Amino acid sequence: MHVLSRFADLNPYQTQDLESKRLTVGLEGSFGDWDIDAAIMHSRQDNVAAFRNRLRKSLLDGNLNPSSANFGKYRFNGTGNNAAAIASVASDATINGEAAITSADVRASRDLFAMAGGNAAVALGLEYRRETLNSVPDDVYKSGDYVGLVGNGASGKRKLWAAFSEFRLPVLKDVEVQAAARHEKYSDFGDSTTGKLGAKWQVLPSTLALRGTVA
Repeated sequence: MHVLSRFADLNPYQTQDLESKRLTVGLEGSFGDWDIDAAIMHSRQDNVAAFRNRLRKSLLDGNLNPSSANFGKYRFNGTGNNAAAIASVASDATINGEAAITSADVRASRDLFAMAGGNAAVALGLEYRRETLNSVPDDVYKSGDYVGLVGNGASGKRKLWAAFSEFRLPVLKDVEVQAAARHEKYSDFGDSTTGKLGAKWQVLPSTLALRGTVA
């Protein structure tokens, strides 16, 4: 049997319900000549995406099968269908998602020695981060029963360790050089080392400065 219908009374739409939480604790202080800054952070997002009033193949088949309890409940001319009739051909597809990040870092900085433009300085740091992600369609969604919807889920996690350093070198009164390096180790990717070299020339005090960076 072939049925042609626009299903105009279903009124499909989509909703998103997102809840975010974030907690950060920090500590600042000094140890000898070093200024210390440390922090711990945890953030989490929970998301429910719902595709409302979406057609389902199994329910449509039931409306056309005389031996089914749903037979004939929905009027395909689009008139006279109450909530129960619409529920006999459509329902809500949902995806429950969550993402979380936990990180901890510590930074230390101090002056090193005098230069023509001021004191040279160094900053060192360590960072740890853990990321998780889950996106889970409901069982009916995953089964492929919804017409025109594909329920693909995702799940994963990874960890990151990083160490970094930065130097500030005021070589002249109006010229400053910055050099930085960062090494990262990912649990799912491998190692990565990046660097940066920059310079700043204060051409006119408080008016014009030129900057350049190679990274």
